[in-house]
Amino acid sequence: MKKFSVIIPCKNAEGTIRQCILSAANQTVAPCEIIVIDDGSDDTSLKAIQSTDAELKLIRTEGIGAAGARNAGLKIAQGDWIGFLDADDIWYPNHLSQAHQYISADSYVGYINHYDWLRLDGNSTLKRRCRENQVVSGQGVEKYIDFYVRYKHFVGMSACIINRERALQIGGFDKEMIRRHDIDFWLRIIDDRNWVFDPVVSTVYRKNNPYSLSSNQASAALYRFVAFLKNRQTAQNSPTYDFLLKRFALRALVKSDLLGTEKDRLSAHEIAYGYLNNRQKLLYNVVKRSPPIVGEFFMKIKWI
Repeated sequence: MKKFSVIIPCKNAEGTIRQCILSAANQTVAPCEIIVIDDGSDDTSLKAIQSTDAELKLIRTEGIGAAGARNAGLKIAQGDWIGFLDADDIWYPNHLSQAHQYISADSYVGYINHYDWLRLDGNSTLKRRCRENQVVSGQGVEKYIDFYVRYKHFVGMSACIINRERALQIGGFDKEMIRRHDIDFWLRIIDDRNWVFDPVVSTVYRKNNPYSLSSNQASAALYRFVAFLKNRQTAQNSPTYDFLLKRFALRALVKSDLLGTEKDRLSAHEIAYGYLNNRQKLLYNVVKRSPPIVGEFFMKIKWI
């Protein structure tokens, strides 16, 4: 039977880390280890971690970021497969058993599934809409991008299980990716390799957490574009990939103007503007000169 290591990076997650750890410990297929990396928390996260009765390995780091913390866990992990779990997210008890059905039988390097959204009040769960209700598998980035365009589902780190050998082969997470290193990591993992999507919901994503790295929407949008730009060569000149790359460049620019700091705006222009086609440049300049409500409406148009 394949062994699972769980890696949980934690930074100031005193209100959620205990529930997170217990959800990993209470799996119907038990992990061989739970590794928690406390990255310099200055709240009571450490006390909450130590208050669980779960057997775990605790690593203390100081401000190396989520990508660095995950790499620290990956370095010592002993399992055949790595289950990543964010400190504010939760696994249902069937998460590892769901994954085991697929990875034990086929040559997959990556497994992802669908997830529920949990409001910050903790009282209501919203199931995210996904029209795909069948198992989807494929090889390489281009196949995954086709899947993404059809169903608007991208990898969530807490819904992602990766072959450890493959993760080490690609060098783990890119620490230079301050945000959206999960997208970059997934694209590198599945490059010319088999992956599988499981529509069964076994993960809970805590929606609108103000302490989440993705809460800075302008920066997150720019780094999503950067993740795609970095991995452009893996898509083998796919028109669909190029379409998404340009779309993400445009959305990064608009979000930086609407929601970002001056630094965000300068970075977006320096990195993303040159990838727009002429039609997009015209559209962007119209939106930029319009009242903010126009930009807000624009951001709701998912197909642009």
